[in-house]
Amino acid sequence: MPHISSEGGVTRRADGSPFPWCADYAVTAGEVPTETWCTLAFTYDGKFIRAYINGVLDALELDPVAHKRTDRYFTAEGPGGGGRGMNPYYHGRGIFRYDPATHATTKPAGGSDFTVRARYAVGKMLGEATIGRFGGLAVFNRALTDGEMKRLHAAAGISTLK
Repeated sequence: MPHISSEGGVTRRADGSPFPWCADYAVTAGEVPTETWCTLAFTYDGKFIRAYINGVLDALELDPVAHKRTDRYFTAEGPGGGGRGMNPYYHGRGIFRYDPATHATTKPAGGSDFTVRARYAVGKMLGEATIGRFGGLAVFNRALTDGEMKRLHAAAGISTLK
């Protein structure tokens, strides 16, 4: 699940009150395939983060009770005062940008444009439990379209891998 943060750490509600962790992330409807190669992809267009499995947006509607997201942040601080969703997930506040003068004491290890298999929460960098191998990583300077995601998946040729 791809996390995103405008704060560089914990998520804050509109009133400034914090969660104890980064609560902004997209969640796919299905499980990530195991014991087989697959492609995972994520986009952020300045408003929504989207998660793709094998070139397809794996959409999931928000069910606040089932997803344990009953906090007003998830149900009433999204577009038009509605919910944020699950996948796509609304995050219209941009991506954190580290400033050494401003963040030297709160982020002594410095900043990064992004992390893979880690996130900053509860005052430290956490390694996540990604199981498997990474066959490649690509970063683009814009959000790719659904069609581009499908073409990238097809170009990976994962069906030829053992």
